[in-house]
Formats: sequence, C-alpha cells, structure tokens
Amino acid sequence: MENSNLLALAAALSLLGLLLLAYAAQSASPQKLQIPEINSSHVGKFVESEGEISSIYAHNGNYFITLCSGDCISVVIFKSDVSAMSTHETNIYLLRKNDRISVRGKVQDYKGQLEIVASGLALR
Repeated sequence: MENSNLLALAAALSLLGLLLLAYAAQSASPQKLQIPEINSSHVGKFVESEGEISSIYAHNGNYFITLCSGDCISVVIFKSDVSAMSTHETNIYLLRKNDRISVRGKVQDYKGQLEIVASGLALR
C-alpha cells in the first residue's frame, strides 16, 4: 500500500515538473512585437522588437537608447550587462544614431513610461 502511494506521488510530481518546464520554456522565448504594439499588458513580459536608434547615451556605465519604428520606446542596458551583450558582431560601445537593431528584454514601467530592459541585442 505504501509503495503504490509513493509511486502515485512520484508520478504526480513528475507531471507537475513537466508542466512547469513547458511553462518556463514558453515564457522564456520572447514575444516578437513591433514597437507600436508594446503596451502596458506586456509589463513583466519578455519581448523582442526592432527599430532604428534615434538617440543613445551612456551615464554611469548604463546605456539609454531611444528605439523607433513607427513609435519609439526607451531601451535600457545596465552597466552589469554591457560587457556580456557586447560581442564581436554587436559592440555596444560602437552603436550610433540611425543604426538598426533588434533588442530582446523585459518590458517595465518606469515613471509611467514603458521601456525595455535589454538582455540581448543585435545589429540588423
């Protein structure tokens, strides 16, 4: 009797683990959106979007980009992520106004404005 209960519990926990893995895999892939499609319902979600750099500046090692394609959105790259995101193909230090980039990251509301906290980017 104890063995069958233990087996049932193990099967239930395995199924729960598989469901959690499936959910995590789905939420880990970014939702591809055009900048005008990004709204408050995306806060806390991982997205990917593409646009042209309208402005870029650095402050205390953090990078702030205004990315436009129809509408504009702010993109933040925190100092702790800059070197990890700077690759041979996409050197953050060399990004300039009018460069076209694709950015992946989490949408957040900062002082009433939506922004993307970047976790990856690539030149297009």
